[in-house]
Amino acid sequence: MAGSPDAIVIVGSKVRLDKKVPLEALKKKGEVMCPLFYLNYNADPFNDPWPDTIGSALKAYKGVLAYDIRYPSDLGVAVREMFATIVKRPPSDQSF
Repeated sequence: MAGSPDAIVIVGSKVRLDKKVPLEALKKKGEVMCPLFYLNYNADPFNDPWPDTIGSALKAYKGVLAYDIRYPSDLGVAVREMFATIVKRPPSDQSF
C-alpha cells in the first residue's frame, strides 16, 4: 500500500455555481499531506479576475498554489513550479 501522493493537481476551466461551498466542511476533513495545485484555464482574466467555485473552495486548505492559465507559456511556468515544489519535498512513505 502506498503512502501519501506526491501531489494533488486539479485542472479545469472556471466553474461557477450558484451556491458557495461550505469551507468548514472541507476544513473538518483535515489537512492535505502533499502539495495541492490548481491550474485554472481563464481565457479572459482581465474581465473575469475573481476566483471560481473551485478556487474559493480550495481556500479551506493552506498552501494551495493556484495558476491562471491563459497561454501555453502559462502552463509551462505552472508545470515547472509544480515539479520544483514536488522535488523539494521529502519522499513519501511508500511501502509496497
